[in-house]
Amino acid sequence: MRASGTKSAKRILVIQLADLGDLVLAAPAIRQLRRSHPGAHLSLLTKPTNRELADQLADDVIVADKQLYDSVIRSLRPSAMASVVRLVAGLRQRRFDEVLVMHHLVTRWGTLKFMALTLAVGAPVRRGLDNGRGWFLNRRVRDRGFGAADEQAYWTEMAGGADPFGFQGLESSCVAQPDHDYAVIHPGSGNYSTARRWPADHFRVVMDGLWRQHGLASVLVGGAEEQKLCSEIIANPPPHALDLSGETDLNALAGLLRRASLFVGNDGGVAQVAQAVGTPSVVIFGPTSPKTWMNRSSHARAVRIDLACSPCMYHHFQLGTPPGCETRECLLLLSPDLVLREVKQILEPVHA
Repeated sequence: MRASGTKSAKRILVIQLADLGDLVLAAPAIRQLRRSHPGAHLSLLTKPTNRELADQLADDVIVADKQLYDSVIRSLRPSAMASVVRLVAGLRQRRFDEVLVMHHLVTRWGTLKFMALTLAVGAPVRRGLDNGRGWFLNRRVRDRGFGAADEQAYWTEMAGGADPFGFQGLESSCVAQPDHDYAVIHPGSGNYSTARRWPADHFRVVMDGLWRQHGLASVLVGGAEEQKLCSEIIANPPPHALDLSGETDLNALAGLLRRASLFVGNDGGVAQVAQAVGTPSVVIFGPTSPKTWMNRSSHARAVRIDLACSPCMYHHFQLGTPPGCETRECLLLLSPDLVLREVKQILEPVHA
């Protein structure tokens, strides 16, 4: 609460409507905004599924169901149009001084949505990435394309120079010190693209290797939508495996990861959380690129095979193909031995 007669604190809106992993990567920049504007009121517009993390980052959180507006047809439904009207009216009432759009302007429809939303907010300062489509922004950061810089670097530049390890609550600048002999395994990849999933049988081989070679039990995690996948793996499990999919909220997941000796999983939000809390991590990449989606971390390794067609998602200035291709060589040809080799290299320095 401000004293009577004093100037109002600056009001800043951050728009980040992507999935959990994207918000984890944006979190250091958001926290930098809070440090560089100590008197400001920071609001975060995000998806309902990101609420738990968003509450740790902003003074208040505004949720919007992005799926209602993912296509022209969906957006023209009466319920979606009514939702947009309520959202815009609420944002304008807050009289924001500045808005930051933490998204790439990749598709025409996406650009139109963010343009309309940003201008409707009415903030005099509008920050965002510009790849030639950001004419509606008046504080532009050059978008050099996916892979030319990682996502953290883009949002860092937009926020004016964030500390990549400023994410308190989940993030750590040092490798976590494990107090349990287990590895956290995430065989899923979130809701956005199941094309990022390494074969379940490969995970089973790795879990067996973790136990036989390193004495590490395996704990499977994932969202409710990934319980079937995890149950298939655990139906014929290697020794000492436990399925906790669908049973951990964000803070419980972060605590489980922080105490683990290792994380192994696909590119996705859980991998981002693992890297953020300092867990030694081996992250499997197929249709996406670690140059874009790896957390800037000295205790994480990316495993991928170099194919001419990879990455096929988020490359240059294009969205690519989130459903992936039919053959998926980038993942099917990536052997468990390659992953176990990286596991050995990352574990030996930790336990030396």
